[in-house]
Amino acid sequence: MLKKNKLNIQIIIEALLVLAVTLGILAYFTQKALRQEALLNAEQLLEGTMQDIDNILLNVEQSTANVYYDLLEHLDDPDRMFTYSKELVENNPNIIGCAIVFKPGFYPGKNLFMAYVHRRSSDTYDQAELVTSETFIDRPYNEQVWYTIPVEEGKIGWIDPLKGKETENEPPASTQTITMAAGLR
Repeated sequence: MLKKNKLNIQIIIEALLVLAVTLGILAYFTQKALRQEALLNAEQLLEGTMQDIDNILLNVEQSTANVYYDLLEHLDDPDRMFTYSKELVENNPNIIGCAIVFKPGFYPGKNLFMAYVHRRSSDTYDQAELVTSETFIDRPYNEQVWYTIPVEEGKIGWIDPLKGKETENEPPASTQTITMAAGLR
């Protein structure tokens, strides 16, 4: 009988060992499959997010370009620049502000000219009040980096207009001679 119990215990131990090894292998491959699926899901989410960002940037770029080319035909009408800024912000939910500025002295009798329209901070941009202004923070625009860098370098680009300022840091798109800034939300 002692031999029979020893044999039963040995069979039980071997079965437990086989079960433990099987469970270990199963856990390893399950973890590996879950990790691969998580990475695939993360890659797909990142790809989708990048596509959304590209679409928003393309929309803003096309909108500002359309306004820019129409604006060139009406440079003699400074009041119309406010209309362009307002229309650009009003009709594009991804744009929170637009500034159209000219080189100092462009308009006779006006050293600096800026047509700036932006959405007032709100929970929803669609319902935010539009604010029109001829200034942008506390210094003249021709002393601010969002204007000086594109003019000095002669390049179009995305820059941080309010670095170090206590306000929303919204990157503007700018063009050369006439600087148009359109902040993204």
